[in-house]
Amino acid sequence: MNVHVRLNWQVITNSCDLDDHSEFLSQDCNGLYVWIWPGNPARIFYIGETGNFSNRFTDHMSKMLGGEYTVFHMDKNDDFVEFAKKHYAGKTIDEINSAEAIYIPTISIPGKRSFSRAFFDETRRKKRMDNLQLHRYAFATVENGDRKEVEGALISLLRKQYEKHAGPSLQRGDSRVNQTLVGNINKYPTTAFTFEHTGAAASELPQEFLAITCYDCPKDREYPADRSCPK
Repeated sequence: MNVHVRLNWQVITNSCDLDDHSEFLSQDCNGLYVWIWPGNPARIFYIGETGNFSNRFTDHMSKMLGGEYTVFHMDKNDDFVEFAKKHYAGKTIDEINSAEAIYIPTISIPGKRSFSRAFFDETRRKKRMDNLQLHRYAFATVENGDRKEVEGALISLLRKQYEKHAGPSLQRGDSRVNQTLVGNINKYPTTAFTFEHTGAAASELPQEFLAITCYDCPKDREYPADRSCPK
């Protein structure tokens, strides 16, 4: 079965202007959102889904500023994928953190916990704030299709695009914190999708993301080693 999914991109904004869209963001919805890095070229950094944008972004901002999220210390013109290829792909957590180009949280890892690094280092705190302010955020309602499966399909397809540039080692499996590149697949798609990107904000999304128009299960699907595609 092929499910046609219409993504109605209604809002695109930066972090400082989120309050201007509070009425839309606070409504319960069948929602999908993306974080956009403004580099050269602009690329999707993260894909997520939610039933309430305002609640989800309160959680995102709190965890980012609280040192719970991985942060790429990029200049605004940096190509996110090339930066990841150089500083992230194929490296261990210790190698990444020692180089200081990327912050990976270790507060939940036994033996590596540092309250100072996570919460009280002013330089790192400023970099997290700068990172949030450089991103743009786009919000869509999902018409038709299970939004969690739609999220999983888009993450899988976008990872494959990025891996063409940077190699398969962008996808890591040593811990959940290292699987946040593009997003976490929380529900694996069980059907094929076609995507239609519409709405007032659609034209401002990166072209490589808009070019994603179909997902073919199982060919496009990522699987853990102990899982197989449902028939």
